[in-house]
Formats: sequence, structure tokens, C-alpha cells
Amino acid sequence: MSAGLFHRAISQSGVVISKILEDLNAWSEAQNFANSVACGSASPAELVQCLLQKEGKDLITKFWNILDKMEHLSQEDLLENSRPLLAHMQLPPEIMPTVIDEYLDNGSDESATRYALQELLGDITLVIPTLIFSKYLQDAGCPVFLYEFQHTPSSFAKFKPAWVKADHSSENAFVFGGPFLTDESSLLAFPEATEEEKQLSLTMMAQWSQFARTGNPNGKGLPPWPQLNQLEQYLEIGLEPRTGVKLKKGRLQFWTETLPRKIQEWHREQRSRKVPEEL
Repeated sequence: MSAGLFHRAISQSGVVISKILEDLNAWSEAQNFANSVACGSASPAELVQCLLQKEGKDLITKFWNILDKMEHLSQEDLLENSRPLLAHMQLPPEIMPTVIDEYLDNGSDESATRYALQELLGDITLVIPTLIFSKYLQDAGCPVFLYEFQHTPSSFAKFKPAWVKADHSSENAFVFGGPFLTDESSLLAFPEATEEEKQLSLTMMAQWSQFARTGNPNGKGLPPWPQLNQLEQYLEIGLEPRTGVKLKKGRLQFWTETLPRKIQEWHREQRSRKVPEEL
């Protein structure tokens, strides 16, 4: 029934080729979350009905607790928190410290470790799969318009630590007109938005609408948004939009070239050790 209806898509914070999503047991994860807010049920319908009765602030409290735990992290905590995700990627345990060393970059204080964990988790689940998928689409001849949202919403000051900047899904409030919504029961609303943030929201709503209509987010009076090409340009979205080049180039090279090479070397070493043992 949907044949011919969908001609383009907007991928926000991740893509479907993520290894994490492939291995995700959605029902088990949903039950775990529901149990954490006293909505445990063997029936999906009952579980959903229970969640619908909850206040939005009750549902997001679990995630703010995670932010509190990230306030003080050691290098050992970094490895421990990353291990489940790295295991999903079928990385040998011996290779995992290589990933940690790449992201920690010799930093040893708590703020450096916290930043390393933020960047690592974001790259594994969202950024690197998006960049790889964008290249697939580009090679297939599909027009791709890549962006990175970089503005810290002023509403964050009410409920997030100061070290949290633009993060996962924070652009949604701007895409759906959050600065103009006054009912704070909506998680998108932040009536304390500045005039600059209202203008940013108007711009992003126009860009998203333009893309939905035409397949191109560019239009009269809008910031130039380059199509992804051999120059690897993208739009840095903020109060003052800018054109960026080669988003996360170093990290992408690490995940697609350096790390696979190290894994191959590790497997060769394992095979070379195994042969003498068998003899």
C-alpha cells in the first residue's frame, strides 16, 4: 500500500544499519524500561496503556540518572560502560582497550574520561553508522544532505548538567517549533527560548519542510546547505550556521580502516600461536 509514497527520508540521530539495532531485543528492552517505572506487564497492550498514564517527567528521570553517574568516571569505568556495546560489535576483548586508548587520548581526569565515553557511545550507535550509510547512498547516486546540530538549547539549563551540550535528539524541539510552544507538559516546549533560538527554529522548520517537498533543504532566504559530494561538505547547524568539511574524518578512518586492520592482525597472531600448539 505504501508503494510510490515515500521518495526521501530524514534520518535523525542514527540509521538502520547500526549493529546495535540489529542485535537489539526490543521487547526485552521495553520490559526493562517499563519495570523501572513500575509498568511491568507480560502484555504489550497493558504495558503501553500503563506508560501512557505516566507523566513525561517520570519517564525521562531514568536517563537523567545516567547523566549523574557520568559525573565521576575512571578509565576502568569507561571500559566497563563501553564493553556491552563493543561486544555487540563482535570485538575481541583483547581489542577493546585499543578503542578506549583512541578515545581517551591520554586524558586521565574525570572530565576527559566523561567526554571520551560520550563521544565513544555516540560514535558507535549514531555517528559512524550514519557516515558509512551516507557514503553508500552517495555512491548509489542518491542526493544526501548531512548535518550536525551544534546548539545547546537554553532549556537544558533547567534539567541537565552544564557539560551536556547539543546531544541526541536535541534538534527535535527546533524542528517542531518548541520555542513557540507554551504548554510545558510537552517535552518539546521551552517558552524561555531566546529570539535567536526562535529564528533558528523557523529556519529549521523551513529547511525540513523544503526537503520533504522537494528533496532539497535549500530555499530562498535559507542558509546554503551543500549536498554531500567528493568534498564531503555538510551543514553545522547552530545560531550561526556554517559549512563544515569531512565530519569526524579521523574517527571514521579509525573505525573503517585502523580498527579492522588491528583485528586482522590479532586474528593472525591467534592463528600463528595455535599452529605450534597443534603440532
